Amino acid sequence: MAFGMNALANKCCGGSPRKLIAGLWYLLIIMSFMYTLTTLFTFASKASAEGFSSLWSSLILVGISVGGTVTMRSFHSSLAIGLFVGAVVGASQLFFLLFLLYQGFANELRQELKPNGQEYFMSIFSLALSVSFIMFATILFFHRGDVLQEAKQTKESSVPTAPPQPTQF
Repeated sequence: MAFGMNALANKCCGGSPRKLIAGLWYLLIIMSFMYTLTTLFTFASKASAEGFSSLWSSLILVGISVGGTVTMRSFHSSLAIGLFVGAVVGASQLFFLLFLLYQGFANELRQELKPNGQEYFMSIFSLALSVSFIMFATILFFHRGDVLQEAKQTKESSVPTAPPQPTQF
């Protein structure tokens, strides 16, 4: 499994798993922003259960986006990365459940002969987010050592050395 991800990093990012992880993270942030915009429309136009689920998932996306960005830029410890991977896996499961929920809403509206295009759109978007989150978590899990090692190397290279002390005669 890790071999295929190394090949993906070699093909897409010049062999740097850190660049691959960063690129996927930026893609997830863009998808989260688009989901949040569609959530605002859903919250304003749908029933209370569907509106609440879309608003709650959007708030979770904002929290994971902010927390993940802070983790990826500042806190490069194994604990922080492990918590981040756990949060991303949890979000992936949430969005898979939302996919099923929106499919149920769409089927219910179809049986009532009402338009259900928005529900199908939200279900497909939730499935895309779920797959993207689990893919990101898998890649980050297998390359967490590389991220920690590169962070340690940059920290060591950025530590200033003490200036030479003048000699006294």
